[in-house]
Amino acid sequence: MTSRMEALFDIRTVMMSVGLMLVAASVGMATAARMMPRFASLPLWTLVFLLQGCGMLLSSLRGAIATLLAILLSNLLMGAGQVLMPFALARDLAQPCPVRRLGLATLAGALLYGYAYWITPWTELRTGAVSILGTAAFLLCAQMVRAHLRKPASPGVAWGMLFPLLIIGLIHLVGLTLSGWHVLHNPPAPEAYPGAAVLTSGPARMPLLLVGALCIVALAFSVILHVALRLNLELQHQATHDALTGLSNRIGFEQAATRLLAAHQRQQKPCALLFMDLDHFKQINDQHGHAAGDHVLGSFAALLRRELRQDDLVARFGGEEFCVFLPETTPAQAGQIAQRLCDAALQLQPVWQQVPIRLSISVGLALPGEHHRTLHSLLVAADHALYAAKDAGRNRVVLAA
Repeated sequence: MTSRMEALFDIRTVMMSVGLMLVAASVGMATAARMMPRFASLPLWTLVFLLQGCGMLLSSLRGAIATLLAILLSNLLMGAGQVLMPFALARDLAQPCPVRRLGLATLAGALLYGYAYWITPWTELRTGAVSILGTAAFLLCAQMVRAHLRKPASPGVAWGMLFPLLIIGLIHLVGLTLSGWHVLHNPPAPEAYPGAAVLTSGPARMPLLLVGALCIVALAFSVILHVALRLNLELQHQATHDALTGLSNRIGFEQAATRLLAAHQRQQKPCALLFMDLDHFKQINDQHGHAAGDHVLGSFAALLRRELRQDDLVARFGGEEFCVFLPETTPAQAGQIAQRLCDAALQLQPVWQQVPIRLSISVGLALPGEHHRTLHSLLVAADHALYAAKDAGRNRVVLAA
C-alpha cells in the first residue's frame, strides 16, 4: 500500500505543494490583518501558517540545499508555528491559552530533539520529539475549539476548525506511538546523512503524511472562513445595535419584537410594550454638554440591563427614547415593572465632572389586544401614552387606551 502511494505521490512534491498553499494563505491573512487591525488574531495566524509553510518548503528542498540546514531549519520553523497556534486560537476565540501544558510539551520535545540530533543521532527519536510537540499543540487547540462550541453564538465553521485540529493531533499521536515502539524495540540505526528526521518514509507514514497535509490546508481555509464569518457577524451587530449604549437599535428591536409578538399571539401568552423617554434631556445637553448627555444615556442603559430580565428585549429607539418588549408579562406585572423603572431612574443621578445629574423618565405602556395586533400599532399606542405622561407632568406611567 505504501509503495503504491509513494509511486503516485512523491513525498517532496506533496510537501512543496502544501508549503506553497500555506504560504499563500499566510499572505492572504497578512493582507486581511492590515485591512482589519481590530482582529488581533490575524497577525499570529499569519505567522503560524508562514512558519509551517516555509518549514514544509525547506523539507521538500533537502538535497537541493544543505541537508543538515534544511532539516534543522524546517523542524524549527514548523515547531515555532505549532507553538504559536494555540496563542492565535486563544485570541480568535477569546479564551485563555493553556500556556503551562504547552510549555511543558515544548520543553520536553526540544530537549529530546536536541539529544537525538547532537548526542545520539537517531531519526526515530527525533521523529518522536517532533510528534510530542505536534500532539500537544494540535490537541490543545482542538480542546479549545470544542469548549468554544458550547457557546450559543458559536459559528458553525468552528466545526471546520475542530476536525482538522483533531485529526492532525491524532496523526502526531500515532507517529509518536510508532516512533516510541521502534525506539523501545530497536537499537539506534545509523543515519544515511545527518538530520533525516521527519521525512523518513515507512509503513503507514506516507498515508499519514498525506492526510495530515490535507488537514493543515483545510485548517488554514477554515481559519480564513472563521474570520470572514466573524466580520459578517460584527457588521450585522453594528447594523442592529446602538454604538453608544450597546442596546438594540430601532431596526434590531423591530425585527426581534415582531417575531416575539407573533409567537406570543400564537401561543396566547401575555406580553407588553414600554416606550420611555428621558425627561428634559435637552436641558442636560445644554447645561452640561453633549458628552454629559452621552454619559447619562449610557448610565440609563446600564440601569435597564440591571432592572430588567434577561429575556426582556431592550432598545434605544432613537435620541433619548428607549423601548422594552416584555415577554410573558401580565398587565399588572408590566405596570409594576414600568413604575419600578421610574423609581430607579429617580435614584440613579449619574455623576458628571463631580456633579450629580437628576433624572426622571416618562413611560407609555401598551398591551396587545383587539385594536393592537401588530407591533406598529403597539408602538403608536405606546407613543401616544408616552406623550400623555409628559402632558400630565412627566415622571409617571400612562397606560395606552
